[in-house]
Amino acid sequence: MTTRPSGLDCPENCVAEYASGIRVSLTARPDPLWEFESWGGACAGQGNPCLLIMDADHLVTATFVPAGLLLTGPTPGLAGAVNTLEVLGATPGATIYFVSAFTEGSKAVPGCPGVTVAMQDPKIRGTDVADESGHASLSGLVPGKASGRTVLLQAVEHASCTVSNVVEHTFP
Repeated sequence: MTTRPSGLDCPENCVAEYASGIRVSLTARPDPLWEFESWGGACAGQGNPCLLIMDADHLVTATFVPAGLLLTGPTPGLAGAVNTLEVLGATPGATIYFVSAFTEGSKAVPGCPGVTVAMQDPKIRGTDVADESGHASLSGLVPGKASGRTVLLQAVEHASCTVSNVVEHTFP
């Protein structure tokens, strides 16, 4: 979040003091793959940026949501261990397909014109149904022989023809 006049530029929780009566504009700035959803507190109901007049202490919160499907993991990211992939931002109740490959490229998603995954010869590693908050996950054993290999991972929500970010991971 940043302010005008300047004085506040913070990634998480922060406090700033301004002279009484000054107008302050707060701008929520999401990290990549996230988008601003709403303000809470003194900015509730306003758009981005939020305008405040400093006539008292004001508590403001900003809520961010994944911009589409956000794939994270694998956790713990080790060969020879059970690893977990997680997706945020899915449509509740939608089936999420977890795919992987070893080579970058472009492969069309069947039934989704113009939609591709960023890999050659992707393999479906499993599915999960997104819960009410849009979260889905997949856990599985990564064989020890994967040590030293780099894998590309993506998630696909076929019902909405939505594809996640690409995660590239090298197993130690």
